[in-house]
Amino acid sequence: MVTVSAREGSGFAALDPFLAAGTMVVLVGSSGVGKSTLINALLHEEVQETGDVRSCDEKGRHTTTVRQLFRLPGGALVIDNPGIREIQLGNAAAGMGETFADIAELAEGCRYRDCRHDHEPGCAVRSAVEAGILPKKRLESYLRLTKELEFYTEKNEIGLKRIEKKNYKWIGKAAKEFQKDKRY
Repeated sequence: MVTVSAREGSGFAALDPFLAAGTMVVLVGSSGVGKSTLINALLHEEVQETGDVRSCDEKGRHTTTVRQLFRLPGGALVIDNPGIREIQLGNAAAGMGETFADIAELAEGCRYRDCRHDHEPGCAVRSAVEAGILPKKRLESYLRLTKELEFYTEKNEIGLKRIEKKNYKWIGKAAKEFQKDKRY
């Protein structure tokens, strides 16, 4: 990880290995984190419009609205992207077992097969954290991702139910029309 501050003008030397001639770098992040400000600092001129974060919630505003490519004086190419509002996990559930194989292995020792590794008694994963075998941050990441996946799964199921209801709405209408026609 490289820490850079365009406002303070610090940390730029650490970027040199990434900005060699012929390389391409893409700036990605939330609105207001300083992607466009960094471009301006690297080019030594104001080429990108920038904005301050909102004082009420310290969130950035979408100033950059389109992707742009810039050539730096040293020959590197840098792409400035609009801020990301959210990243959806999509079908990440398939990779959870691989990504958190250590937790999956420890979970085999849990008292309950459906242990969520949250507050259940006999949780082998929590015991591993308490014993210093598994870093607490690792379990926190796992729990956070699991919660996000559950949210997106539920959100997708609701969306699918709406689509299904919409697709089959015509059956109810057709049945009513059929009953009307049958009376005459």
